[in-house]
Amino acid sequence: MLVIDPSHEVPFEIGVEYQGGLIDLTSVGIVKVSVQVRSVSEVTQRDGNKCLRAGLEFTGATEQRALTMIQQYLIIKLKKEGQEL
Repeated sequence: MLVIDPSHEVPFEIGVEYQGGLIDLTSVGIVKVSVQVRSVSEVTQRDGNKCLRAGLEFTGATEQRALTMIQQYLIIKLKKEGQEL
């Protein structure tokens, strides 16, 4: 999962694990996740502002449930937009 922090407020460090996070997948529900920071970089957006970008990996017992719910969310979203799978 990719997280963008335009305010540089979250002290992302590679290897740090965050537990008990919530992702609201509107049409599917809320999934509780644990994630580990896998990469961190500063990027310049199109408007010239700099932000932090962190790559997070789902970990632990929540990994499969999170991935399944995200897939369900994306399928529903694509169907609503009339796109082929």
